[in-house]
Amino acid sequence: SGITFPATAHSSSNANTLDDYEEGTWTPAYTTSGTGFDSITHGSGRGARYVKIGRAVFISGRLQTQAITIGSASGVLTMSGLPFTNLASVNGDDSSNAVSLSWARSFASNKVPEAVVVDDGVATAYFTTQEADPWDNDSVGQLQYDDVDTGANKNNITFSGFYHTA
Repeated sequence: SGITFPATAHSSSNANTLDDYEEGTWTPAYTTSGTGFDSITHGSGRGARYVKIGRAVFISGRLQTQAITIGSASGVLTMSGLPFTNLASVNGDDSSNAVSLSWARSFASNKVPEAVVVDDGVATAYFTTQEADPWDNDSVGQLQYDDVDTGANKNNITFSGFYHTA
């Protein structure tokens, strides 16, 4: 009983026809936008689920680390492994989507992540934080590669939210 969808989506010619539903798991990972970490061991609490209804992808999960060797890493701290690529911007419209962090702790700096942003046309996200400089009007910044804590059971986040895929 109930509605059954095929294993592979069948695109319809009608935008009002629900022709795709999928549930699954995915494995998030800490990465960088530049040169990657020399080594990283994610914790056993790492895991995530998704539900895709049409073009809307709902995600939730947890991510933590047991050890990170920063080495020659560079760039912005990112989360890779999202189950689908975010919708690319059209005619300059911003397709970025913010994902809520329900819990974040044990980062090296005072810049704890506040949100996760899934950027246009990619299957990765970056972390935003409030800058600590009061003269900067608390402008939103991005967590950098060196804002992670290299100790055991660190860089813990739980997240949930949604974004759109093509």
